[in-house]
Amino acid sequence: RRSSAFGGKRAADPRPLMDKQFTNEAIGTVIEFLLSRNYDHRIDPSLLKRPTGRDFKDIVSFLFTQIDPHWNANLKAGKFEEEVINMFKTLKYPYTISKTSLSAVGSPHAWPQLLGALTWLVELLTYDAEVKASGGHRAGDFDQDDVAQEGDRLFVDYLGQAYRAFLSGDDDLFNELEHDFAQSFAATIDDLEAQTKVLAEKQSTLVAEIDVEKAHGASMPEKKKKLATLKADLAKFTEFKNNLEAHKLALETKNKDRKEAVEVANTQLEETDKQVKLLHERVDSQELSAVDAERMVKERERLQVGLAEATEYHKEMRQLYFGEDMALSNKTEDLERALHSYTSHATALQLLPATAKNAQGRDFKISVDKEKLRTATCVADVLPKEPSTVKAQLSEFKGLISAQVSEAKNELLHLLDQQEASEEALSDATDALDTIRNRIARLEDQYKREKEGMEATVSERQREQEQMEGDLDELRLDGAAEIERRQREQHKVVAELRAEAEDQHQECEGEYRRVHDNILNALGQLADYKEHVQRRLAETSEYYQQREEDMASLVATDPTEEGQRRLADTSEY
Repeated sequence: RRSSAFGGKRAADPRPLMDKQFTNEAIGTVIEFLLSRNYDHRIDPSLLKRPTGRDFKDIVSFLFTQIDPHWNANLKAGKFEEEVINMFKTLKYPYTISKTSLSAVGSPHAWPQLLGALTWLVELLTYDAEVKASGGHRAGDFDQDDVAQEGDRLFVDYLGQAYRAFLSGDDDLFNELEHDFAQSFAATIDDLEAQTKVLAEKQSTLVAEIDVEKAHGASMPEKKKKLATLKADLAKFTEFKNNLEAHKLALETKNKDRKEAVEVANTQLEETDKQVKLLHERVDSQELSAVDAERMVKERERLQVGLAEATEYHKEMRQLYFGEDMALSNKTEDLERALHSYTSHATALQLLPATAKNAQGRDFKISVDKEKLRTATCVADVLPKEPSTVKAQLSEFKGLISAQVSEAKNELLHLLDQQEASEEALSDATDALDTIRNRIARLEDQYKREKEGMEATVSERQREQEQMEGDLDELRLDGAAEIERRQREQHKVVAELRAEAEDQHQECEGEYRRVHDNILNALGQLADYKEHVQRRLAETSEYYQQREEDMASLVATDPTEEGQRRLADTSEY
């Protein structure tokens, strides 16, 4: 595809410049490059759909300064178009850019060609940046032993020779180079196809293995659920084991006390046996009368009755002790469960430990001294910290939360009022936008009508000029001076008409740009305001959701009617 600038025949641009998809991709490429190079003007896809002459001048000047930092962007209208055309010719752009297209940038027939030129310039700058980053593409940089780099080296050589043939217009050499390049890759393609088959087989094997692993992984949810259940059971068994160990320790202590009591009783029994034996010896050695024998029988009966009563009383005392011991164990377990529930709720409310957020350095911890449970005479003996102190601190925290909830309710009402006002403002802005759009439509219609009128006027003036030129030919015989005078007058009239038409055209263009900029500014402000309102609503919703969770946790620790009423009031908001 060569133009006459390179010695070949001029050819049409093969790119689908009028295709919508190609246009969108080209606009995206230009915008991405401009943003990556810190373009200092406003840029968006809608602006490049139908740009103004000023927008095109800013973009082209910025791109040219990437090539030549001394490029002068402050040129007059006619001079700027000439410099742009010369610059593209210097860069060897293969297609022609007309001055007419540069004069009407946003027109449907001119903009696609100019957008194609901008895309070509962006690709040229991108290629130049890549070459500079890699230090140039010299054939000596490639590893001759690497097959992949060998292909890159051949491609670079082919690309340089083909581009020289392209610029010189030698189609035969270009086709010959293309054929030789394709033949040089024939063997490489065969090797790559063989490697592709091997990799495809490996891929099939890996896919089969992945399917097997997925089949094994299908049972993972059930196994995870079973594992969670087993962990919960293990925690329960661990807690039960700890309770049994504590109970075992208590029983061992009790057994030790009983053994000591048995040893004392055995000692007393041995002394009693000695006394009985001594008494028997004494009785055997003395003579008893009938009265003494009767008295001794009655004494023995009395002692036997007393022993039976003492045995029964001892049995009752043992049963009572066992019952009281079981009741004490149950009360201890109830107390431990209550403390565990208190600790869980206090931790959820961030009251424990003392360094927690809501503790504020106060110690809300309550613990039980298990070693003093059997010897304690009051609650203070087993609770190191007075419960009334913790209760007073909890009451103070409850009052603080109630005050925060009341303040949050007021803030919510204020935010709801702001939301309503924001919605009203958004509605007003939408109405204003509709009004602006209607005005734009009317201005566009007026612009079209005035443009058609100006074109008709210009056509009429051209016909008058042609008629004057005919009259001028007829009057040439009247004298050279008269002809020259009338010719100057006619040229003056034509210049005035052209200046008037140009002024009207520029005035319409300026009005169109002002309306277009006003619409874009209004749309941007509306989008920013809408985003601000949505962000504030999301923050408010998240804040009050957190408040509701805190209140639910607080009410869980205070299941009174007052606590339930506070939770209900919070839920209404």
